[in-house]
Amino acid sequence: ATGAFKVRLESVAEERLAPAKVGQFIRIEALIDGVWIGRPYTLTDSKDNQYEIGVKIEDGGFFSNWLKQAAEGTLLRVFAPEGDVCPNPADEVPLVYVVAGIGVTPAVAAARRISDLRSITILYGYRTEDTAPYLQELRDGNQGGRFRLEEYCSSQSRRLTPEILRQRISGLGACEVIVCGPGDFNRTYVEWLHGLGGVRVQADSFLHAQRG
Repeated sequence: ATGAFKVRLESVAEERLAPAKVGQFIRIEALIDGVWIGRPYTLTDSKDNQYEIGVKIEDGGFFSNWLKQAAEGTLLRVFAPEGDVCPNPADEVPLVYVVAGIGVTPAVAAARRISDLRSITILYGYRTEDTAPYLQELRDGNQGGRFRLEEYCSSQSRRLTPEILRQRISGLGACEVIVCGPGDFNRTYVEWLHGLGGVRVQADSFLHAQRG
């Protein structure tokens, strides 16, 4: 998508990479001008010898812009996965993601790894189609029946209002909801879901605690 890109990180050692749960993030660092600089990013995929992350190019963001220009094969330091907003693959209640922009990455991880184990619905808000990360992949998965995707494109005046959100969630009965976006987005949507019976709500953020 415009303003975002995908990075694959491959192990150069013989041992396997640390396993990751859906929803976890890693911190990656590069040695730039003699100083280790890095940021945390949500894992969109995890294999024995490979991680994948989706990166938003931040306005004035030093590391995201540096990473976009990094040559293939650049060596990075990668820390073990962490984070506790991790849906249980064995849970029987429906799983719902309410996400915005690059906050879609935890939903992408779940769609790829546990959609055969849990019923997943993704309510995805974005400004324009060309700036929405992973949109085509999610559309393909929705069309294939692997999960349900609902799009809310603000440039087309389609927004996820409190009424629509509560209606969608109430219709599922008992369920687990994960909200991921900027801080104001998270606070607003979690508040809108307050008081719905049988609904477990957690807020995640692509601005992880290590981001600064």
